[in-house]
Amino acid sequence: MDAAAELAALKAEVALLRSAAAAAPTAAPAAEAAEAACDWAGESRWTLTQEELGWCAELVAALAAECIMRPAPDLLLAQFAIAGKGETTAVVEQVKNYNRVIIRQWGYKTAADHLESVPGFTAGGVSRRWPGILAPALPQLGGKACVTVNASKLLVEELLAFREDLAWCVTEALVFFECASCDLDEIRKGFIYMSQSRGIGWKNFSLKFEQLLAPLYDNCYPLHYADYEWQVDAPFLIRAMMKLLQQFISRAELSRVKVCSQDELYETHGYDRAGMPPFLGGTYTGDYTEDWLKPRLAKRAESVLRVKVP
Repeated sequence: MDAAAELAALKAEVALLRSAAAAAPTAAPAAEAAEAACDWAGESRWTLTQEELGWCAELVAALAAECIMRPAPDLLLAQFAIAGKGETTAVVEQVKNYNRVIIRQWGYKTAADHLESVPGFTAGGVSRRWPGILAPALPQLGGKACVTVNASKLLVEELLAFREDLAWCVTEALVFFECASCDLDEIRKGFIYMSQSRGIGWKNFSLKFEQLLAPLYDNCYPLHYADYEWQVDAPFLIRAMMKLLQQFISRAELSRVKVCSQDELYETHGYDRAGMPPFLGGTYTGDYTEDWLKPRLAKRAESVLRVKVP
């Protein structure tokens, strides 16, 4: 029996036991036991450690004390706690930003909600509309998820003009963030994002675009980065771009951005050329939507069902 069938069978058992419990209250503990089995306790990708449970409990108490909405589902709550590593005061501020920007300003809940209920939304639209912009890599630096962007293909003004309502662009970014954090193991390890910046110019840069996305990731969505954001073969112009970004992106966030050559990426920083896309000098030719986005959306949906915070 595969995992999906086993999960369905266990959930069916829960339903039967709950039905029996209505007639015989003594059956309730059996129902609870079967429900616990559905949570797959013990598998690290869906099971919080005792330390992480402590971080979650502290965060829940701190949010309740300030009457702040608790992140939902439980996977997202755990994500905040793990990314914050017990720094509860700082995480509370991050949750406030998340509630203000992502929920109230943009009306975003989860990738699953948008895939099911937003007319015309299809995850991976950016990659399909502008092929070659995004490409996955095979796991790098000890099994960490890695996604790359070919920045010279990112014609920002064309992207911004694609639809008048820029909510689609925000949603694409948030779905990407969820894919990068698709289960507890992935959240713990963190993910890697880097850019091939050779040949970029002002046509690839827009303050409007950066101001649109910066509030989503700058002390807001709980991303855990596993390495610097490498700008590979970036021209001197990137210094001017970074100076402009200082107006509205925090120093802590900008400090993650580093420049290196393509050769340094492999010879100095430990990346595996065989697992990187061709535009970064590698040989891996995976498709962003089919090989990264769709499988990780499925993993995220499964994790939402199985990760529980008391």
